[in-house]
Amino acid sequence: MSRALSPTSPLPGGARLKAGPVKQATHLEPPSGAAFSLGGAMADIRTPSERYALIGRELVDREPALAHIKASEATLVYLSSEAEKRSNGRPVLGQCEKVPSKWKWAVPADFAITVFEPNVEGLSDEQLRILLYHELLHVGIEPKDGKEVYRIVPHDVEDFLAVVERFGNRWAEALAS
Repeated sequence: MSRALSPTSPLPGGARLKAGPVKQATHLEPPSGAAFSLGGAMADIRTPSERYALIGRELVDREPALAHIKASEATLVYLSSEAEKRSNGRPVLGQCEKVPSKWKWAVPADFAITVFEPNVEGLSDEQLRILLYHELLHVGIEPKDGKEVYRIVPHDVEDFLAVVERFGNRWAEALAS
């Protein structure tokens, strides 16, 4: 059963919660002008994105690989950042994070999905949908002792493009058999 969140409960910056139907993840309805900073760098100001929330809800409703999110009580928030985030010298397009307990007062969600705007400039709508689908695949929900336990699911493929092009993405499994 979906967690009952009151749409009238005020949150930081005037945000309101929008609860989905029974057995569906809850999504944060973005307020106008609200901004959050998750973690260390204050230059990385993140604002709720209605655009990404709409795409995310549609993906969760339609994609079989995301059915675990739809059936859960998890709360998701979709954020936009003007930061040019990089990792290992490469631009980061999006990021799914489990919201730490210490930030729940400001970000009342279990997961935050952030799109880094400068790094996705020029992407088509379909590419943005694929990016959000990718980030939603990181949402891990497992039952434990009658409760849901949340975690970030790591990538199941991490390799060099040259290896994948030459040997396929399951080369290690082929060698083991």
